[in-house]
Amino acid sequence: MYDTLLCKGAIAMLKHYCPHQGCEELIDINLKHCEKHTDDVKQYDKYRGTSSSRGYNYDWQRVRTAMLRRTPLCEDCAKTNIITIASEVHHIVKVRDDKTKRLDVNNLLCLCKS
Repeated sequence: MYDTLLCKGAIAMLKHYCPHQGCEELIDINLKHCEKHTDDVKQYDKYRGTSSSRGYNYDWQRVRTAMLRRTPLCEDCAKTNIITIASEVHHIVKVRDDKTKRLDVNNLLCLCKS
């Protein structure tokens, strides 16, 4: 995923691909998207609202942190005997389908980004 150019033993440049679907542009590691897709992402973020307005408030952050401590490995990868660090917590039953399960630990899965 990351391409590295080594110069006399030091990392001279670290790049990654723009995460926009279908984009193959290599960009600096400190950028999230290429120039072409930066405005698209800003528009989409405006539409989505803040993480707090979408229900990811302090209570969610506490539950998420507790889940990642309890289950530090990706549950999907573990099913195929692959060890990957979990970095995300997803709902099994979507919150929009049943708001009462938003903070229910039995409705959550720890997953990696892939």
